[in-house]
Amino acid sequence: MAASFRRAADLGRSPGSFVEQVLRALWLAAAAMTLVACGGGGSEQSGAGVAPPTTGSPPTAPPSQQPVSKGSVVIRAITTAGLPVGGVTVSLNGGFDGRSVTTDANGEASFQDVPAGDASTNLGGSGYYVVSRRLTVTEGSQTRVTVTLMRTTEAVPVLLATYPAKPSADGSRLTVEADVAILTSDGSSRADLVAADFGLEGSCGWYQCVLEADGRDTYAGYAARATVASLNTVSVPPGASSAVGVLIEQSGKMGTFDPQGLRLQAVRDYFDRVLPPNLVTLASQRDTGATPFLTTYGGFTSDGSQFRSAIDGLRGQEAGDSRTLGAIAEMADFMKANIAGMTGSPRLAMVVMGTDAAIHGDCPDQTTCQRSLQAALDAVRTAGITVIAAGLSGAAKVAASTGGPSAWIQDPGQWPVLFRALDPLALGGLPYYRVRLELEAGTQGVFIKGRSVMGELTVRVGTDTRLFLWYLSIPI
Repeated sequence: MAASFRRAADLGRSPGSFVEQVLRALWLAAAAMTLVACGGGGSEQSGAGVAPPTTGSPPTAPPSQQPVSKGSVVIRAITTAGLPVGGVTVSLNGGFDGRSVTTDANGEASFQDVPAGDASTNLGGSGYYVVSRRLTVTEGSQTRVTVTLMRTTEAVPVLLATYPAKPSADGSRLTVEADVAILTSDGSSRADLVAADFGLEGSCGWYQCVLEADGRDTYAGYAARATVASLNTVSVPPGASSAVGVLIEQSGKMGTFDPQGLRLQAVRDYFDRVLPPNLVTLASQRDTGATPFLTTYGGFTSDGSQFRSAIDGLRGQEAGDSRTLGAIAEMADFMKANIAGMTGSPRLAMVVMGTDAAIHGDCPDQTTCQRSLQAALDAVRTAGITVIAAGLSGAAKVAASTGGPSAWIQDPGQWPVLFRALDPLALGGLPYYRVRLELEAGTQGVFIKGRSVMGELTVRVGTDTRLFLWYLSIPI
């Protein structure tokens, strides 16, 4: 059974930043309690806040505090081409004490009177991945750090497949494999990654890592490392063709996520590139309380320009919630009915463009949600359709269960990149890395049949950019 996954909440966090925040919060809470304990009771004393006379020796003066050694810090943000990036928010030590500055035209953010010692910085801006870096502040000196930011369009991750986990005989080790592609801005696959660029982050001190079959936490942890990352190329058979149905989410959240309609332009451009014998069709979905929630705009055709007006008409029409699972089931039935009787044997693929919008119609409760998921799975399997999940929607579960890929779309600018790679994706010809991860529990009897392992798949795509991607649930 393939691993299922959900979106990680924070793409740009460093492994230590959460620890720092918790320790900081505990320190502040302790300090506040101490202040209350030392200064409390004044309101109960007589008079206008005047303490009653005391006897005995006068209080001893507190020892003088040593001055805190300080320095200054300059963070410079540059692109992968070495150009300065202005308008980027830079926080020092996670933004504690209000230390956040925006880079100027030279890409620089300056901080004064920074306590000497270890520190950390986070950088993030529209269209760029968030980056975290550690640094050391030197007393009486200026510490300069240059950080390279990567545009989100320079690296679009696609999870193509996961495979059953293989435990060792004594249950102390586990081997996990996954197929991953990283798309560049032109839609081609990266071919320069190595095993050390990949990882599985468990954060076992804070999250559940190994679960029993009934979902209970075993409180076991693990350390993981990638031992193999082999690049694989797949040859598409001569004359192979595809029939692609594009299902566009039109929820209110999609309108907020993609206010410029970049997803619509990406679909329009792709449809304009379609040539025989390849076929396309189009549908959209949103849940505003009315029925039907799925709208189709015509059957399969090799002339994608026929859908231009329909695509343009979707701009600014986002509203309501999403009915991703129900729409997948109905779209599968529509595609199956429209491909029947057509010549050739094209490979059927459904691209589901979505966000993580609430899917109240599909999932008002757990039982209904599971029923909706099963209906979607049954429909696509009966129709012989490969689902390509494009975005952070519930379609990822359907794709994972049917062997389809899932693209990590966290920025609207990534939609065009994905659609430039859609032909090889639909035909199964996209180059990818087969990544092998070895997990060590440090004790026997941890990785046993029936349990599952939780972890966040990571990949380093740039000098300073490490992406925290899909949160995997890996059955053993």
